[in-house]
Amino acid sequence: MTRIHGWGQWIVGSLVALHLFAIAVHSEVFNERIIGPMITGRSRDATADEGDVNQRVPLALGLAAAVAVTVWWVVTKL
Repeated sequence: MTRIHGWGQWIVGSLVALHLFAIAVHSEVFNERIIGPMITGRSRDATADEGDVNQRVPLALGLAAAVAVTVWWVVTKL
């Protein structure tokens, strides 16, 4: 189990570094401010209808449930 935690630490750290690098590259290449929209979930130029947002709620809940089940399975089986 300690080995899995060690791998997980490096994987998460690498993904965080990759994410920060991608934000920096995207900001420089496209000259867009994306940190604010990442935090709030809203872009200044986005014109989403209320229906579009309501259709994404079940998808988000389904994905959250799938992740929870996967984490539970990994924790209990490994």
